[in-house]
Amino acid sequence: MPDPKVFDEDTNSWTHGAAIANVGATYDATVQAAINAILAALRSAGVIAQD
Repeated sequence: MPDPKVFDEDTNSWTHGAAIANVGATYDATVQAAINAILAALRSAGVIAQD
C-alpha cells in the first residue's frame, strides 16, 4: 500500500484518504448501519480520516 497522504488533525496522524461522512436518509436503516459500520472500521484502521 502506498504511503498515507492526508494528515488527520483529530488523531495527529497520516491517513490514506480524506474523511468520508456517514450516510444520510437516502438509505433504509439496515443499509445505513452497515455502511456506517464499514466507515467506522476504516476510520479506526487509519485508512480514512476521522472527520
